Parts: sequence; structure tokens; C-alpha cells
Amino acid sequence: MLFDEKQRTYAGFITSGEGSYKYYDRSCRQEVSTVRGLLNAWFQNYPPDGRQEIVSRFLKADFSSAFFELFIHELLIRQGFDLQLHPPLPNSPHRPDFLVKQGDWEFYVEAVEVKDLSDDEKARANKEERFFEGLNRLKSAHYYLQIQNLEFLSDRQPRTTNIVSNLSKKLNDFDYQGVLALAHTNRFDELPTLEYSDNDVYMAVRLLPVDIPSEKDEIVGIRPFQTIWGGPENALLSSIRKKSKKYGPLDKPLILFLNYLGKKTLYEDDVINLLRQAKTLGSEKISALFITKVHEFNVHVAKYWLVKCPNARLDIDLEHCEMSYFSIVDGKPSFRQGRMISEIFELPDDWIMM
Repeated sequence: MLFDEKQRTYAGFITSGEGSYKYYDRSCRQEVSTVRGLLNAWFQNYPPDGRQEIVSRFLKADFSSAFFELFIHELLIRQGFDLQLHPPLPNSPHRPDFLVKQGDWEFYVEAVEVKDLSDDEKARANKEERFFEGLNRLKSAHYYLQIQNLEFLSDRQPRTTNIVSNLSKKLNDFDYQGVLALAHTNRFDELPTLEYSDNDVYMAVRLLPVDIPSEKDEIVGIRPFQTIWGGPENALLSSIRKKSKKYGPLDKPLILFLNYLGKKTLYEDDVINLLRQAKTLGSEKISALFITKVHEFNVHVAKYWLVKCPNARLDIDLEHCEMSYFSIVDGKPSFRQGRMISEIFELPDDWIMM
């Protein structure tokens, strides 16, 4: 099993820096228990020769990509397909994730995670995560912190030891009952604000009083707001082009399964725009795209778009599958209705709370 059957007592939320697997394995929350049950069921259907490797990925902070491959495998076997892990290719040392078979119909599947962040943005996000992990060592029974502004002033990782010591002393200077009264009368603009700066970082925080003082795993309650511009097309196109260069000439059609993990909303128009840019995808090796935004808590409501690539060297007949799909007919997008993910997985609308 992916998760052992045992008594679990932790009812809190995931803490900063804690991996998803570790949290799910210790949480007693109902929704987490439901997710554990689903993943255990999928795991039992996964090929035995691949179970050790996928468990290792779940444990080593590769949760989302391991989840997506487990999701793909379950999605396809529930439609009557047989799957082979990491099949060899005739013209490439690389191996796709699956060879999929149903009668005489065969195609390859490659799983891809798509994120918005550039390399610089990823470095910034990692730096922030380490910073907040250190800041959460600050303990206060009376307050959460709202991070109003955070600026990194150098390439170095800020040392949070001094920040924690500095803020800890300042927190004691405030009248907790007075601050609580401000919050209860909706005078939020008057809540105390603290500033800290050194050669590596500038930070401004607002104190958010709690009604019932208690020790907390994390003191950072609200992080800085981020504005998200544009749609996810560029991130999807970049991932598609990159994967299209991975293999040599293929002897079977290839479907890229893309899971968009960015913060932007994925709309049907984004998929239509990809269809319109089909000739710019960079290769004729890709026969179809499966695009979704799925994670372990939204399987029952996740949308997907299966798209036939009009410039593919190897055509793929998607009539064999039970899923909806788009194609280009006479230069215009055409749609065939199929089953939703929830129908394929037989999950009711209230599944997550069962």
C-alpha cells in the first residue's frame, strides 16, 4: 500500500516545508483520509514492477508528478486500455512513461507538469519558502503575521535568526487586549505594523490578533499578494516544444498528458488558442494533447481537454477512447462529447467529504 492503515491523530494543516506525503500520512482530517483511500486504490492497480519507484517519488518531494502518473494510469485502464511502463523506443535512448494498448491500437504517453515560473522566478519562490520556514520559528500565542511587503536586497539567503529575535522582543511591547479590540471593531488599518531590515532583506508585517491565544505551528498567516497576468498558453507551449525534441522518429502516435500547475486559471479558450497555434508546436511527433489542471483534492471536478494535433505525422483515432476531444475539421475546431473524469472514476460530487 501507498499509505499504511494506522491510527492518526493530527487534525491541523500542513506546515511550511513539510512534504505532502508526510502530511497526508499523519493527518486524521476526513478529506485527507478520502484522498489516501483513493491513492491506495490506484496504487493497487499500478504495475507491480513500477510500485517501488513511484513510492520513492512520493516520499522524495516529487508528489505532484507521481500523483499525475498514477492518475493517468488509472484514467486509461478504466477505459479498457492495457499499459506498459517505460517501453523502449526504436530510435531513441529515452523512454516514454507508458505504452498504451487496446486491441491493435497502440500509442505512447508522456506525462508533463507545466508551471508558470521562469528559472529566476523559481529561485525567488524557493528563497521565499526558505525565508518563511525560518520566520515560522517565531512563536506567539496571541498573533499571526500578515506579510505586507517583502523585498530581498541581495543574492544571499536572509538569516532569519536575527529577525525572529527582533520581532519576538517587539511583540511584547504591544497591549494584546487593545490590539484585539481594534480587530473586533473593524479598525484593521490601525493594527500595529512592524518593520525589519538588514543588508539582505526588508520586511513589513501587520499583527493579526487571535481570539483565543494558543501555540501555532506557523505564525505567518497571510503572505504578500501576487498579481497574475495573462493566461497559461506560453507555459503550455514551452513544455510542448521541449518534450517534442526529446525523441527521435516514433513508430507509434504520442499523446502528451499535460497537468497545468500554475496559478492562472485554465480556460477552454486557452486550449482553442493552442489548436490555432498547432503549426508552431515545433514538431510533428505529437499526435494529441491531454490538458488538465488536476490534483488529489479535485479529481471529481477536474476538467480536461483532449486535442488532436492537426500537423501530426502519425494520426491517432480518438474514437476508441471514452473521453471528449477537439480536432480541426475544415480549418475549424470540432468537438466530440465524451465522459467526464468524475464519470470515468465513478466519483460523486461530494466524494471528497465521504
